[in-house]
Amino acid sequence: MRKKQLCHTPEEFTPSASGGIIRKHYQFELITPMFGGDAESWKLDLKNPVRGQSVKGQLRFWWRTMQNINDHSLLLDTENSVWGGKTADYKNGSKSKVLLSISEVEIGDKVCAEMANKYAVKDDVMPTNVLFPITSLVKNLESIYFITKMKFTLNISFPESKKNEIINTLKLWTLLGGIGARTRRGTGSIYCKELLEGLESQKDILSFFKDAASGETDDLEYSRIAGVKFFSQTINSGDTAKIWHSFLESYGKFRQDRPQGKPPGRSYWPEPDAIRLITGQFPDVHTPVHPDGKWFPRAAFGLPILTKFTGDNEPGNGNNINLEPDIGTGERYPSPVILKVIRLNNGTILKCAIVLNQKFPQRLVLKVRHENYNITGKMLPFHSGYETTKDMRKGHPLNGNTIYENLANHLSLSEVK
Repeated sequence: MRKKQLCHTPEEFTPSASGGIIRKHYQFELITPMFGGDAESWKLDLKNPVRGQSVKGQLRFWWRTMQNINDHSLLLDTENSVWGGKTADYKNGSKSKVLLSISEVEIGDKVCAEMANKYAVKDDVMPTNVLFPITSLVKNLESIYFITKMKFTLNISFPESKKNEIINTLKLWTLLGGIGARTRRGTGSIYCKELLEGLESQKDILSFFKDAASGETDDLEYSRIAGVKFFSQTINSGDTAKIWHSFLESYGKFRQDRPQGKPPGRSYWPEPDAIRLITGQFPDVHTPVHPDGKWFPRAAFGLPILTKFTGDNEPGNGNNINLEPDIGTGERYPSPVILKVIRLNNGTILKCAIVLNQKFPQRLVLKVRHENYNITGKMLPFHSGYETTKDMRKGHPLNGNTIYENLANHLSLSEVK
């Protein structure tokens, strides 16, 4: 292993007006492979794999999930007053009350990504459904590295008056976040013994979520812990990285359900036939047959979604088709579903699907070449009665389950209550 001191924590900090400064040093261990995290998308700086700026960005996100502020300007003002940025009182920017640095980075093992064939990256370190963003880079012989083993220290200081919210933020990041790219799919997951003290079971974690949440469980425009859905399965022991790899492979099969063969059969999901119905374009051999009609359930797992048909007389004529939030609501709806493998201090490993509470966009737009189609009402993932009227995946009727419960069932997870 090689050990690098990347930066130093200042010996002294100016005390805040509200009291003293707390200084903490937390030792972290990487428990699933990581990649990306550098200023350049998808690439990893082997000299500085854990960037303080990126960690702070993650902490800001998890701090925000604990809030209950419906006014966007007030939420941003409150966030910046803690983490730094422009506020109503400091137009030129308020200094962050939280200072952090990364030190004692020990990289154990690293692997350079390679193509398995002309279509996909080798999936021995990470499953294929995580790797698609780097496929073109690896295919063009760019060096994309994975780190599979690493330790580092987070040095952090904050006002004593902010102790509870900062410690809870750090716990949420340790449980549900990570380092590098694709952390919502469990890459770059981390473990810290000190921050996980007292969390010995699924129910302990759910109780922590409820205690950390602020306000009512109504869905707002941003991701929140209040009203979170927590699905999990307990495993007594095992290799965390291997368990995660298998877990994500199962998720990939769920997302890409179709009859196997060469070529693969038609998707079990309704979206391809929904697009054909909306555009009125399809070949005779692909006449729409899915029982759900015009419905887009996979939007519940994040937007935008890109679809590309091959073959004659298919929608898009060989071009990408985009499904995204309508103009005015932003081009992205980050997935509220977080798939994680969590290691607890007693050695227990949890496979988890966590569904954050966030309002789904009221309108989507389907962009097919030069045409835009509005996706509203019963075409959206969630509408009254969909649980009892939709198959979602053909031959797998929901039978009263929600979209997220259907995912949990596929992954052999049970809801923690």
